[in-house]
Amino acid sequence: MAAKNTPKYNKKEQGTESFFKGVRAEFKKIVWPTPKEVLNYSLVVFIISAITALIVYGLDTLFQYLVGIFV
Repeated sequence: MAAKNTPKYNKKEQGTESFFKGVRAEFKKIVWPTPKEVLNYSLVVFIISAITALIVYGLDTLFQYLVGIFV
């Protein structure tokens, strides 16, 4: 037996429409960073990447030296 309050449109269309309304609502909540913030964040990423690269280089050099001693 069919429900009394069945919508006249397809449920798939309703779900799609609801999804895009939700996407639009979420996009309105986005707060974009200022150019100064982007620059600061980029510098932080660059500095951390450089420090990590130096640590990996130092460990690689140390292990290479230690293997050279024992082999």
